[in-house]
Parts: sequence; structure tokens; C-alpha cells
Amino acid sequence: ANTITVVSTSRFEIGDRLGIMLDSGDVFLAQIEYQTGPYTLQITQSLPWSTSAGNRVFNYTSGA
Repeated sequence: ANTITVVSTSRFEIGDRLGIMLDSGDVFLAQIEYQTGPYTLQITQSLPWSTSAGNRVFNYTSGA
């Protein structure tokens, strides 16, 4: 899937680099392509593994 759901997209911007915790325990690195809604982000790459509700998404670009 190229779309992920987050609690809020307010601190995410197009081009930000993300770390997405996968169910396998690995962190997948991706970049935001665009926001598709107030809670969804389109990323540039498909997730290689499943993710579950509650898995963390880290924004490595945000300064706050």
C-alpha cells in the first residue's frame, strides 16, 4: 500500500522523510508524496510488509 493513516497530518509536509514501524519489527523509510486527507498520507514507495493500527510513524524531517 502506498497510503498510510496517521492520527493527524498537521505536522507532516510533502517531501518529509518518514520511518514507518512494520509488523515485522523493521523500520521502513519512505517519503511523503502528498496528503490525501486529514489522516492519510501517500508515500513514494509501497510498504514491503504489513502494518497495524498503533504502529509508530516517525517524521525525520520535522524540526519539532
